[in-house]
Amino acid sequence: MTNFFNKSDLTRQDADKLVSETLNNCDDGELYLEESKSESILLDDNKIKSSNYSSDLGFGFRAISNEVVAYSYSNEISKDSLKNSSENLKSTLKSIKGTYNHEIPRTNKKFYKDINPIEQKTIRLEIRSLK
Repeated sequence: MTNFFNKSDLTRQDADKLVSETLNNCDDGELYLEESKSESILLDDNKIKSSNYSSDLGFGFRAISNEVVAYSYSNEISKDSLKNSSENLKSTLKSIKGTYNHEIPRTNKKFYKDINPIEQKTIRLEIRSLK
């Protein structure tokens, strides 16, 4: 599993603090970090015709207050980009009421192992399995 904070100047504590401050008077909200990788290999007559690999990293930050939903995202995980998103959310939510409850129980259940199948096989094994 990716540790997003190893790849930037943003620490877990910085993120927790910014999210808590931003959502302080909101009804709900979340910070969603994402990394996705994809790979494709096209064979023609048992020869590699083309292959592609892509890797994307980013976050989404959402805040809800009354009937207003504010959302900001970035393809860069850094302290500055999270601060900018925080400011964007705050400016969108001009009439903030309610409180943020830090004691909301986590309900996300883990259904998958922390492995990336793309990183588990060599290109030779992948081609062999396609034949």
